[in-house]
Amino acid sequence: MKFTPKKLLLPVLALTLTFSCKKDEFSNSSSHSVAEWIKVFSGLNAANSSLPQVPIVSTDDGGMYVTYFNNQNEVYIIKVNSNGILEWKKDIQQVAYNLYAARLKDGSLVVVGDKGDGSCFSYKISSDEEYKGSSEFSVSNPFPTSNVFVLPKAINENDDGTLMVLGSIFTNNMRDTVIDTIKDDTTYYSEVIFVSKLGADLSHIYSSYLEFPVPAAQGEGIRLQPAGIIQVPGNRYLINGNAFNTSKFSDTILYSIFTCLADEQGNLIDSKPILTGVDVRSLNHLADGGYRATMGPLFLKANDSYITWVSPVCYDNQLNSWLGDNRQRIMLFNADGESTETIFYDIPPPPNVPFGMRKQGGGFLLLSALPNTPTTVPTKQISQSINVTDDGQVLQQRAPEGFLNFTFTSCCQLADGHYAIAGLVQQSGEAQWQLCIIKTDKDGNY
Repeated sequence: MKFTPKKLLLPVLALTLTFSCKKDEFSNSSSHSVAEWIKVFSGLNAANSSLPQVPIVSTDDGGMYVTYFNNQNEVYIIKVNSNGILEWKKDIQQVAYNLYAARLKDGSLVVVGDKGDGSCFSYKISSDEEYKGSSEFSVSNPFPTSNVFVLPKAINENDDGTLMVLGSIFTNNMRDTVIDTIKDDTTYYSEVIFVSKLGADLSHIYSSYLEFPVPAAQGEGIRLQPAGIIQVPGNRYLINGNAFNTSKFSDTILYSIFTCLADEQGNLIDSKPILTGVDVRSLNHLADGGYRATMGPLFLKANDSYITWVSPVCYDNQLNSWLGDNRQRIMLFNADGESTETIFYDIPPPPNVPFGMRKQGGGFLLLSALPNTPTTVPTKQISQSINVTDDGQVLQQRAPEGFLNFTFTSCCQLADGHYAIAGLVQQSGEAQWQLCIIKTDKDGNY
């Protein structure tokens, strides 16, 4: 199912702004480099939605770009240097309800956002802050009777400079039937996966949604959530993600994670369910959030071997206990999406590990909820970082102190080998959520 591109947007001008934050005055100069710091940007009030998104990416000069939207859903990009000094703030003249941003091979930044009407925008700036283009494109609504949100989740830069955008189309209607796909009246999806291909200039080439890369299961509100997309040999794309049922656990056993292959036109080639869920047919009191597994995006390890993390969780709120195998794990896959190795690491089970990054030299810096937190805790309380090696050794666990509420949303490795973690904080006595950045040392400490 293919769609045609929409018109390009006009370029916008950057706005330069300096302001103060709690304990620190921000200026545009610094006499020395600061190794680790925590900065709260009191002038930047960010929207804390149910899916808070503040993507952060590194810059060549040791700084970072952060993209966010405020309570009016207006999208901004800021540049912060290695000392935590705000250098500029850019209003990109867009409204978004969900965001994703990525750094490209040439150091430029590309942002994709959900406009709230079933369409997306893309925006690109170069490493020297030069505007490089923008566009709008539509992702067809496969749900015939519902309004939808579009959740961009990942961007892969292809060898030829084109981009593959991966995301999902989500509706709150648990009993809608996807057009031309579901053949019976017992299965209802509320979230499906799409891919969109953009040119190097962000022109829209095509969009399509995948026809369900997991075996159909009976029930309502089945959600397919993509995690990542990576180009593999043979002009194919390896996609991975999570599947779970948000409505009726008593009717089905869902596969929890899956990989699938798509061709260069975005058509599904093959799919492989990897990990089966707990048998929940006898646990019909489990509400939304009973069993699920969170899977990170796939990263190239070596020689067509791909690696990611998986965080399975099953928690019985009535029994107040964990069920099944909740061990946190690292998994390896081949270019066909087949699981080749599983490595467990020893930490108490969090409800999910929704955010993380691949470290230079191997291993992951992961962002999760605190240990032994029930599955009812929302995503907006992701509040610890975990430094783990490829062989399952946990090097560090750390949570910030001194805030009323804190939610991690993204992290990146900087040019000096240190890490930056972006999130939202709510300080005592303040109703607004404010943008916060943590710079750690090379081990993730701060």
